Amino acid sequence: MTCEAAVATKGNFATLGDFKGEVMVKNAGAWAKPALGMPLYSGTKIVTKEGTASVVFKDGATMFIDVFSSIRTIDQLLNEEPLKDGKNRIRKIRIMLGRAKYEEQPINERETRIELPTAVAALRGTGGWFGANEHQNSLGKLYEGRMDTSGRFQEMIPKILTLAQALNSPTFQASLMSSQAGHDPLLNVKEIQSEVKTFAANTDPDVQAAVQSVIQVISPMLKAIETKLEKAKAASGVKEKAEQTEKKAIETQKDSTVIEVAGLLKESITKSTDTFVEATQESINADIVLLLETLKGDEEGVKIANTVKEQNDAALEIAQVAVETSNKAVALVETAENNVALGMALTVANTVKNAVNTVATGIRTANISVALTAQDNKAAATKVMEITQKTSSATDVAANTITLVNEALENFKNTEDVDLALTVAQAAETTSKITHNTAQIGSRAVEPIKDDADNIGPLTQAVETAVQSLGQAEQALETLGTALDTGKQSFVKEATQTIEQSSQDMERLKSEVDIKDDMGPPVDPEANRKSEKTDGIHDPSTAGAPLGIDIIEAPLTQDDQSASPR
Repeated sequence: MTCEAAVATKGNFATLGDFKGEVMVKNAGAWAKPALGMPLYSGTKIVTKEGTASVVFKDGATMFIDVFSSIRTIDQLLNEEPLKDGKNRIRKIRIMLGRAKYEEQPINERETRIELPTAVAALRGTGGWFGANEHQNSLGKLYEGRMDTSGRFQEMIPKILTLAQALNSPTFQASLMSSQAGHDPLLNVKEIQSEVKTFAANTDPDVQAAVQSVIQVISPMLKAIETKLEKAKAASGVKEKAEQTEKKAIETQKDSTVIEVAGLLKESITKSTDTFVEATQESINADIVLLLETLKGDEEGVKIANTVKEQNDAALEIAQVAVETSNKAVALVETAENNVALGMALTVANTVKNAVNTVATGIRTANISVALTAQDNKAAATKVMEITQKTSSATDVAANTITLVNEALENFKNTEDVDLALTVAQAAETTSKITHNTAQIGSRAVEPIKDDADNIGPLTQAVETAVQSLGQAEQALETLGTALDTGKQSFVKEATQTIEQSSQDMERLKSEVDIKDDMGPPVDPEANRKSEKTDGIHDPSTAGAPLGIDIIEAPLTQDDQSASPR
């Protein structure tokens, strides 16, 4: 890794050529089914079991990957202008296990390095075999051209490994496990961890610098990801409590209205918690890309991925607070003595649902930029970030709605002025819907960028309008917060009207840019008629079907948490 800022190439640097047998490809940070001609991005990893694969580089170089191999290819521009030695591109072929035949025509602007567990070969052309066995011996031999080597290097063509020998390699085992459970973020990180440990004995200073850089990121990230998953798992407890409340209402033959509200509350909280779990998985995707960019040594990519990670982590904390607030809504239903209290409980639950939806949509949109970064399209990634920064206020306002609805709930329980508390809570709910709409419009605005970095499209103005409308609602919400604190209601009516107008404006804007709310599962028409007859009950808005992730039960061992090579 050089001191100069690394700038990845724009788009793919190679394509997958002929392949046969069992071949696994990790492309742009995610395992993908191999396909002839599929574009390969810097940092691509190819693992073969009883199979072979070839890579065709855009500059005419080729690589043939033998059976039982684990190889990562990194191809980057170091600078837009050539360095002192005339080279501005570096290609690294990192062979953890197995062997590969690499051929190229010498190009003055490009440096090619074959990085092996204990050695590095700098090619001067034109082709040869390189590999590593299960004992991490670095092996190779040119059949044409010359190379400069450093470290412990044996000049011989390695024999083809057997599957039994390959399975003795921790790197090979980690890759197989990761590919078989691509949804498991801990396995994805551990795969990179194992890969880094493979090069722990390499004495090349550039390789050692890269190893230490990745270790510094991996060690805390494993624990951070595990903590995220634990919080996602804990969120399911809120859902279970809501389910128990409904069950208890039915078993104790409560009033039909209480039973109905308990059911509506369970539905709303279920959607909130499932969306929170989905948002957790989305945020981990950004963590994985940050690891990939660190592994590549791409400083610009690391900067983008780290910015998105920090933004996502902050948003996820807001969503967690929102989900925890649902407990208060459940408790209120359990002790409610009238329909007004039941309506307040649903208002709280709906505000939580909208706030979590806002966060989840924002994280999904921001993650488009890290996905583009992993595909070496920094120009498009930067444009997506510009849009997400404009709509980031939606997450902040969503946090404010949760704060205010909590304050309204406390006032509702502790004062006689329940009307003001309910009015403020309902205004917070409406504002939380506006925040979700703003996030949706931001998400819609980045769609053209994914395909064309030079065309943001006419949706930019829609984002500006949405943010302006959100700002008006936010100011009105602050006025209602003051009224709640002081008991002065002189501006309550005007503030609520402003929020309602902003809500109507946002719905029109959504229609103009062709955004439709996701519809949940079919609703029983009879249940709808019952809801319409229920006095004082604020009916929840519809939302998308719940999405979830598998939560990893087994905690990390002490050995797993340590990435330091020995």
